[in-house]
Amino acid sequence: MPALNGWSTQQLTEFLAAIGTASSRAAVVRLAVERVADAVEAEVAAIVIGSRLAAQVGFPPGAAPRGLLQRIAAGEDPIEIPGLGRCRTAAGRLGDDDEMRVVIARAGDVPLSGEERALLRGMARVVNLSLGNLRLLKRERAARRASQRQAAEIGERQRLLEALSTVERMIADRAPLPEILDVIVASIAKLVGGELVGLRLLDPDMSGVLRMVASHGIPLDTFQEVARGAVGAGAGGLALEEDRVVVIEDYLDHSSALPALTRLGVRSAAGAPIRQDGKPVGSLVVASTVVGRRYRETEREALVAFADHASLAVTDAARTRQMLHSALHDALTGLPNRALFSDRLDQRLVGGRRVRPPTAVLFLDIDALKRINDSLGHLVGDEVLVETARRLTTSVRTEDTVARLAGDEFTVLLDAVSGESEALAVAERLLEAVRQPIVAGGRQLSLTASVGVRLARAGVDRSADAMRGADLAMYEAKARGGGAVALFHHDLDQRAVRRLELEGELRAAMEAGELRVLYQPIVALPSGRIVGVEALVRWDRGSRGLVSPAEFIPLAEETGLIVELGAWVLGEACRTVVSLDRDRGAALNLSVNLSARQLLEPGLEATVAAALRASGLHAARLTLEITESVLMADTAATIDRLGSLRGLGVRVAIDDFGTGYSSLGYLRRFPLDAVKIDRSFIEDVTEGTRQAALVHAIVELCRTLELDTVAEGVETREQAIRLTELGCELAQGFYFGRPMPARDLARRLASWARDEAVLLSGARILAAGRSVRRPATAVRSARGPLDFASGG
Repeated sequence: MPALNGWSTQQLTEFLAAIGTASSRAAVVRLAVERVADAVEAEVAAIVIGSRLAAQVGFPPGAAPRGLLQRIAAGEDPIEIPGLGRCRTAAGRLGDDDEMRVVIARAGDVPLSGEERALLRGMARVVNLSLGNLRLLKRERAARRASQRQAAEIGERQRLLEALSTVERMIADRAPLPEILDVIVASIAKLVGGELVGLRLLDPDMSGVLRMVASHGIPLDTFQEVARGAVGAGAGGLALEEDRVVVIEDYLDHSSALPALTRLGVRSAAGAPIRQDGKPVGSLVVASTVVGRRYRETEREALVAFADHASLAVTDAARTRQMLHSALHDALTGLPNRALFSDRLDQRLVGGRRVRPPTAVLFLDIDALKRINDSLGHLVGDEVLVETARRLTTSVRTEDTVARLAGDEFTVLLDAVSGESEALAVAERLLEAVRQPIVAGGRQLSLTASVGVRLARAGVDRSADAMRGADLAMYEAKARGGGAVALFHHDLDQRAVRRLELEGELRAAMEAGELRVLYQPIVALPSGRIVGVEALVRWDRGSRGLVSPAEFIPLAEETGLIVELGAWVLGEACRTVVSLDRDRGAALNLSVNLSARQLLEPGLEATVAAALRASGLHAARLTLEITESVLMADTAATIDRLGSLRGLGVRVAIDDFGTGYSSLGYLRRFPLDAVKIDRSFIEDVTEGTRQAALVHAIVELCRTLELDTVAEGVETREQAIRLTELGCELAQGFYFGRPMPARDLARRLASWARDEAVLLSGARILAAGRSVRRPATAVRSARGPLDFASGG
């Protein structure tokens, strides 16, 4: 390769300096062809890349013959060029790129010298180096820009994460929903450059309408127009309707654009749906008035992220509201529960400077709802409760509160009343509302309720006392037979304290053995012979006297002590009767009362079987007595329970027959063995034909159904005679003997054995329907009326 002399070195130096000033590939190529042409005094110079002409000199712009230049690049020399004639040519590759070549053509027949060719190769290397440097510089610049973009994106995402973290902390801390939504709107506005932002949720009071709940940057006059909008209108309305991100970049011409925003000059908008438990309930929207505004991917991601966090906040707030509502309201009726009612009563009774009129607490209990549940099912009972709640709510003022405490108990808080008369009038109105027939379970039902009323004054009475007083008054109304209203008075407090004390004493009495079982004779008519006894429990407190069964038996029933008490009475009575049988040879039948609570007890059959087994009493000699009120529900469960008891071999009798409803129907439906006619029928059995006819009808019906009859409450000789004439087979009452301890009963049985002949003589007189001759051994009891001292 020829060495470069001073001239060519000078040319190459100048070429390098010129090329070094070029800042782009196009500038390098342009300078290269110009300098090459000057250096070798060529009329034509060009750089071609494949079939494309990168730069040229010697031809008019756009008129360079590409085919001719391709021939020169291919090595054709010499060549004819129009306008120049015969020309000598040269071509060379630029660097390692086979596609890029430099070509020259010089007029005449003098070929390029070796020095010129060496110069051209040197220039080609310079061009190649310059292009390489430019490529490297371009990559560096691209990398720098990418790094800057990445850093900007990282910073933007960091700011997004910080803002989202703030929102998450507010949600976790149960911050108020409006505050959370305000932070979301302010944060998205900051991240996208302070544009217009709005967050709207479905209006709960207007179907298909979105209501603005948070905003940023919206002028007041525009806000008033966009505060409410239809679903499907604007980017936010579309986002909600279609449940997706919506971007509108030609807002002015879009069919769903909001007129108020187009007048404001909005050019683009983007909206993302807000969901509650996965269901769209609103949208978050950003809008811009900048011409050509386009939302970058990171901005869209931020919009979606904030919309998702708004969804979390809305869902959490709704669940919190529901949890709070559930905690303070009854699940069935939707009424306030005890906690909310008590809170409102507490607030109402807070004292203040201004004297407020008294408030009234009403305690209402539906009578016999249990019977509906047992006979028709709890679903029907629930329908009754819901309808009752509706009626009570519509019967009071909006400022009053109706609550359901539990089961069939409701309370009403009358915010202000003039006095007792107004409170009682409202109570009667509520009672009348409950009395109206209710259709439930496809049946028309008639109900009654018991209502207790207690007035209270702010700053004077405590809410607990007001509630307790109304409750006590309600039980007073229920004690009157239900379907009544009772006003609280302080005697009720004393009674309640007495009941509480009595409950504690009863428990202690059971442990201390103060309870006694007494036995009242059941005699056969007309003979008057003792054939059985009824076991009756009494509470003997020694020097403090007896406690009436009417006082402690209902208490035992209410507290559940009746189950334990009843089991003890049953076992004790069975042992006593077997003992009398062994000692006196008297095979007496035994009757024991069963309460409603005992009849519902799952282990009743086992309790009865255990008492029979432990005492050795034959099952057929035991009769279990239940009252008509226990049977009023007429449920399959009651029938099954009675059937299983009879399956043990024991007998079942209705006690106090005739005091319930549709009494004769029970004789057919229930598995029974005997009927005990209530004392109310016996009292006037000698006073005319009507009462006697009723007793006779009962006796004859029972005889037809093969049921024994026992007359209760026989207190006179005349009643005993009349019952014998009417065909009654068995009787009990003070005339035949008061309830007595087992030792007294044993003496009566012994006396009976001695005087049997006398009693049989008297029995013949009874059978004849004439006067009854009292046994010679009859004495006057220390407790009142005459008893058969010998057992007659």
